[in-house]
Parts: sequence; structure tokens; C-alpha cells
Amino acid sequence: MKKVLLISVSALALSAGAALAQTNTSTLSQSGLSNAATIEQKSVGTSNTSTVYQGVNGNGDLASGSGVNVTQIGNGVASVTSSYIQQNDTGNYATVGQTASAGGTQISQITQGAAKGVDSGLAQSGVGSNNYASVTQTTGGTSDNQQSYITQNGQASSVVIAQTGPADYSSVTQAGASSWVNVSQDKANNTSTVIQNADSSGVSVTQTSTEAAGTGQNANWSQVTQNAGGSGNSVVVSQTANGTAAYSNTSHVLQDAGSTGNYAGIAQTAGGTGTNWSSITQDIGASTNYANVIQTAATGVTNSSTVFQIGTSNYASVTQH
Repeated sequence: MKKVLLISVSALALSAGAALAQTNTSTLSQSGLSNAATIEQKSVGTSNTSTVYQGVNGNGDLASGSGVNVTQIGNGVASVTSSYIQQNDTGNYATVGQTASAGGTQISQITQGAAKGVDSGLAQSGVGSNNYASVTQTTGGTSDNQQSYITQNGQASSVVIAQTGPADYSSVTQAGASSWVNVSQDKANNTSTVIQNADSSGVSVTQTSTEAAGTGQNANWSQVTQNAGGSGNSVVVSQTANGTAAYSNTSHVLQDAGSTGNYAGIAQTAGGTGTNWSSITQDIGASTNYANVIQTAATGVTNSSTVFQIGTSNYASVTQH
């Protein structure tokens, strides 16, 4: 049986013609199959906080085929917008859209396949498979802080993260095979961490720092780890830092012991007087892997690339200019 719940909070508190601070808090728990929920929050001041459990409180309740959409808008200076979603079992989706004004903080946390007794065997058992998580965080400010944390504990799951702000941070951990991550970060001070612990998975990270000089050092930093025994995995990282400040691109890719048939590609472009720095490690026992690095730098920028391949029938290509 499908149950649909809509919670909408979009009130304006007015006093003497001026908007007062507003705090919105929502907690929703659904147990059972094929549930759906939509949360809409708009604050004129302090904070939006949304918590959704589908398969209540991580107790292992069946909750497959469920979905949640969260939309949060923070209009106040230094407002805090926070969303937490936990979904148990398989075939679930979660979509979060957060928009903040100048000086705000946006935090999104999604955990899928969070069944009772989660352990390293979860990915092999298929618990929590075929889940989808999407986070979009947008701001027009110059001092905002955007954070996204996603954990998926099963196979064939996917993540899409899009962040546009002066301080973007994303962390994704996937435990199952045939999973995919797509991260896009724009404006400045971008940080992305991805960990995948199984085979046949892919990662795409695109980071662009375009803020004008004078707003602090703008940096792109990315780390992707595809862990022991993984094969048939791919990583593509693209980093661009434009402008006249001291920009810096840093990318690290680790495809760990025993991995075969993997691809790691890093493309970095830097302006100003910063650096392009990349490292790719395809570790002990690795074979038939491919590493490709392209670094493009303006005058005065340093290119630095390190590639470690320890195994047989591997290929590496490095281009710096």
C-alpha cells in the first residue's frame, strides 16, 4: 500500500512591516513498503531542519520502493538548512534541494540500505541495492558553507551531487558493486571525497573555481579511493581554477591491491600562480590498468604529477603544458 505525506512549511511572520526570524522543524517516520514523502520548508531567518526515516530508525524494517523529496529555502543571513534522510532496504530514492542566501550553511546527509546489523557482507547480500540519491545545493552568497554526506550500502546504487557555493564539501561512500557517483562543484574552495568498495563502479568529479581574486585562495581538492580487489572501475576527475589569485588543483586517485582493468583519468587546468598536483596509484598486484593525466597551466603555475603502477600490462600517459 502506498502512502503519500506532504509537509509544507512556508509561513511568513510579519511584525511592524518587518519579517521576524523563523525556525522550521520536521520529523517524519514511515515503515512499510512503497511510501512517499514530500517536505517543503522556507524560513525567513534562522533555520530549516528536516528528518525523514523510511524503515523507522534503522531497525531493519522493510522499506523498499519508497521515496522522499525535500526542498528547503533559507532566506535569512547566516541561516542553517539541514536535511537527514535514512532509508532501509532496496529500490529507494531520495532527492534534496537546498537554497540559501548569503552567509548560510547547508547540510545534507543521506543513508540508504541502512539495515539492521550492517556489516561488510551487506553488499554481497544485495541488501540496500538499486538506491538513488540526489543532492542540489545552491547559493548566491560569498561566504556560504555547503556540506553533503551520502552512504549507500548495496549494489547498483547511484549518487548525483551538484553544489554551487564558495565552500563546497561532499563525501560519498558506496559498499556495493556496479555503483556510480557524479559530483559537480562550482565557484570556489571545493572538496570531494569518494570511497567505493566493490567492482564495476564509476566516479565522475567536476570542480570549477571561478571566484574573483580577493575572496581568499580558491582550491579544488578531490580524493577517490576504489578499494581492495576492485576491478573494472573507472575514475574521471576534471578540475579548473581560473582567475588571478593563487589557485590550486589537487587530485588523488587510489585503485587498491589486486585490482584489474581499471581506468583513472585526471585533467587539471590552473590560472594565476597556483599549482596542478595529481597522484594516481594502481597498487600491488594490479594489472591491465590505464592512467591518464593532462595538466595545463598558465605562466608561473607549477604542474606536478605522480603515477605508481605496481603490476603487469599497465599503461600510463602524462601530458603537461
